[in-house]
Amino acid sequence: MQDAQQSLVDALQAQVAGLSWMSESDYPFRVVVAARPESRATESAAASTNEIPPLKPVGLTVATDVPTVSIPNLEDLIKTGEPVDLDMFFQRATQVQDWFGEAEWAIAQRYQQLVRWLKENLTDLRVYRCGDIEVDIYIVGQAADGTRLGLQTRAIET
Repeated sequence: MQDAQQSLVDALQAQVAGLSWMSESDYPFRVVVAARPESRATESAAASTNEIPPLKPVGLTVATDVPTVSIPNLEDLIKTGEPVDLDMFFQRATQVQDWFGEAEWAIAQRYQQLVRWLKENLTDLRVYRCGDIEVDIYIVGQAADGTRLGLQTRAIET
């Protein structure tokens, strides 16, 4: 992994350290990066077929308590996942309510900071939901160097 890419991954991991997506069960966020082709020939072949590289979990250096998971191929995710607007997805987590105590307010502020970081550092941001009851959620964007990276979490919705 290149220094600039590692720097982005580290910064994103710092953004989600200790954050869990709240649903019927709370799940941590995991940073994911799309695998890059190993050689120029592979890269050219992938570009000519518009093949999207598969996502793979990144070694966690900041949030060591967050386990890695098996990540599906990004192309399959785009085909099968339900797309959701980024702001709509994070709306319930970022809105501050009148009844919030200090802890709830701090969590909402962290989510606001996360959304701001994603928008400032990644383009073409997309959220995909996969599944019905155990819903895998992928938030994927593109860095300035073309790397596709983002977050994965899960929600339980019965």
